[in-house]
Amino acid sequence: MLKRIFGPKKVSFQVVCPFCMTLTTSDSEIDKCPKCNLDLPPLYKYAAYSTPPLPPFFLQVGGYSQAGKTVWLSALTLMIMRMARLWPGFFHQAATQETLNFIKDVNQFVSSGILPQPTPLGEQQAYLMILSQMASWGGRSLVVRDCSGESFTPLGFAVANMPYFLYVPTTLLFFSINDMEANGDTMDRLLANYIHTLLSNKVNLKQMRRNIVVVLSKADTLKLPNNLSDYLVNDQLWTDISLPNQPKPFDSGRMNQYMKVLTNVSDAIADWLMYRDASAAGFIAMANANNIQLRFTLVSSLGAPPNTQGAIETFSPRRVLDPFFWAMEFEKSRVT
Repeated sequence: MLKRIFGPKKVSFQVVCPFCMTLTTSDSEIDKCPKCNLDLPPLYKYAAYSTPPLPPFFLQVGGYSQAGKTVWLSALTLMIMRMARLWPGFFHQAATQETLNFIKDVNQFVSSGILPQPTPLGEQQAYLMILSQMASWGGRSLVVRDCSGESFTPLGFAVANMPYFLYVPTTLLFFSINDMEANGDTMDRLLANYIHTLLSNKVNLKQMRRNIVVVLSKADTLKLPNNLSDYLVNDQLWTDISLPNQPKPFDSGRMNQYMKVLTNVSDAIADWLMYRDASAAGFIAMANANNIQLRFTLVSSLGAPPNTQGAIETFSPRRVLDPFFWAMEFEKSRVT
C-alpha cells in the first residue's frame, strides 16, 4: 500500500512493491522499487491515493500441473469485467501492460474457444488489476501470481518463482481430482510440500495463521453428490451477467447472503472429501494441526470439458468467483 505519512516538517512515502513485496519508505514519491528495480505502475500508486484508498491485495495461486489455474484466471477475469452489471459503480483497470495483454487474450479465448496455454516454468509477471467499488469490500489493487505446476511438485516449492508465497496469508490451491489421481498425485502430499516450504524458510505457522482456499477445478467432470452438483450448475451470477435483461444488483445484502451459502457449501464439500479418500482426510487433518484455515469450493472454468482439439464450443463458466470471494473475506477479516 502506498500512503503519505505526515510529520511536523516533511512528508514521507511508503509503498509495497507489487512485484517483490518490498516495503520502501522515502521522503519523495517512489517511482522504482530499489530491490527488484522495476517501475511501480502509475495506476497502482494512484489507487492508493484515491478516496477511499484501494490497498493492494496479494494472492498466490498454486497447484499441480493440469489443475486448471491459468484457465480459471481467464474465467475470473471475464467475470470481473462483467461484474459492472451487478455491482453499482464498479469498474476495473489493468495496471500493467502484461495485464492488459492478458485481458486481450481472455477476450480472444472467449470468442474463439481456444484454451489459453499453461503457465511456463519460471518467474512470471504480476497480474495487477485495479478493482473499484466492490460490494462488501470496496476497492482493491488485486495482485496475482500464476506459477507453473512444476513449481509445486518438489518437497520444497520453487519459491524464487513465487515471491508472494512466503508472505501472503491466503493461497488458492487448485486440485483437478481426476488428473491428479491419474498422475499419482495426492492432496495431502501437496499440503505437506506447502508446509515444508514454509517451515524451511522460517515461517512460524503457530504465530502466523495461513488460509487456504481449496479449489476443486473441472468440477463438471466429478461424480458429486446431488446437492453439490446442483449448486455447481445453478450459478445465478453467471446467468445474471449473461442475459440481456437488467439483473438484480449484487449489493452488500445479497453478498452477505451469498457468503452464508458459500459457508454451507464449503462444509458440504469437506464432508464429501473426508469420506471419499484418505488423502483428502489427511489433508484436512494436517491443515488443522498446522493452524491453517480451510475453505472449499467447486469450479468449472469452462462449463464443459474441451474437445480433442483443446477448444470449447460454448463458454459457460460456473462458480469461478467463489474462490475469489473467499480470499476477499479472509483479507477483510485480517485488516478489520
